[in-house]
Amino acid sequence: MRRTGIIIAALASLWALPSLAAPDPYGLLAMITAGLSDGGQVAVGQSGVGKVARSGPKAFLANLPTGQAGFLYDQPQPCVFTQTSQMKGQVPLTVQFNMNLVTGMEFADQGKQGNLNLIAIKFDGDGEIVDFIDADGNPQIAQPETSILTSLNVDQLNQAAAALHAICPNK
Repeated sequence: MRRTGIIIAALASLWALPSLAAPDPYGLLAMITAGLSDGGQVAVGQSGVGKVARSGPKAFLANLPTGQAGFLYDQPQPCVFTQTSQMKGQVPLTVQFNMNLVTGMEFADQGKQGNLNLIAIKFDGDGEIVDFIDADGNPQIAQPETSILTSLNVDQLNQAAAALHAICPNK
């Protein structure tokens, strides 16, 4: 009897460990697609470099010299994510990522710019992996590659991609 109680207590303490927490698909996608991480830094277009803060379970803010850039994530279908970014006074930009179609992600270190890493990103797979969503909600196919300037490095992005792939394996 006593041994069973010890085993149950040990299992209960394991469930409380942070490493066993449920994966965060929004945080992983934010890292992979925009270089966002709570406390990290990122460059956004011509707006300069800013510090990133997680502002909610599906949201990030980048405090830039020209103002704040907001990033909001959603999952309208399983493993289909949207990223809506906006700066004050500008039209929001929504990009959709269909992780069901992604067979792999490649990250290439392109050197440093200041204290940030310039990283090329490429999503591999077939079909409409990445779409821009217009104001009427219509998708427009986009190239599944881009570059980001971020304080994250290639190893961190590869780890995030592996974790997201575990949540959304290619079908």
